[in-house]
This record gives sequence, structure tokens and C-alpha cells, in this order.
Amino acid sequence: GDGGGGGGEVGGGDAAAALAEREALIDELRGREEEARRRESEAKRRALDKIGALGEESAELREEAAELRRRLQEAEAVTAERGEVVAALEGRLEASDAASSPEVAALEAERAAAAEAARQA
Repeated sequence: GDGGGGGGEVGGGDAAAALAEREALIDELRGREEEARRRESEAKRRALDKIGALGEESAELREEAAELRRRLQEAEAVTAERGEVVAALEGRLEASDAASSPEVAALEAERAAAAEAARQA
């Protein structure tokens, strides 16, 4: 009967070893799972950081674009103003030319007459 008891102990030892091995595997799996969760959370954090940085960059670019649009509008306003000034100056010049035309014609007639008189003399 004692031999049988001995066999029972060996069997009990095998069961304990199997249980210990199973617990070790469970611990290893839990460790891997925790590591995977840590990596995933780190990847999410990096992705959120990148998204945040892109958002800031995008806001900066939007501000820059708004500033460039404002400068362009200012430049267009200055160009339009210059165009109006040039048109006004051209108008005054034409009016001045038109007003002085009879005077110029009279002076030219006088010169022509003086030249003719000089030739005859």
C-alpha cells in the first residue's frame, strides 16, 4: 500500500508543477498584455502630440494666410488709389492742353508772321 501512496505524491508533484507552469504562463501573458497596453497608450500619446502640433502649425498657417490676404488688399487699394491719381493728373493735363491750344496757336502764328517779316526785310 505504501507504494501506491508514493505514486500519489509523485502525481501530486506533477500537478503542482503543472499548476506552477500554468501560473507562470498567465503571469507572462499578463506582462505582455500590460506591455502592449503601455505601447498602445504611448503610441496614442505620440499621435495626439503630433495632431496637436499639426493643429498649431495649421493655425499659424491660417494666420499667415490672413496676414498675406490683408497685405494684398492693402496693395490693391494703393494701386487703385495711384490709378485714380494718375487718371486725375491725365485729366488735368488734357484740360490744360485744351486750354492752352488757342494760346499756342496764336504764338505760332505770331512767330510765323515775324519769320515772314524777317524774310521780307
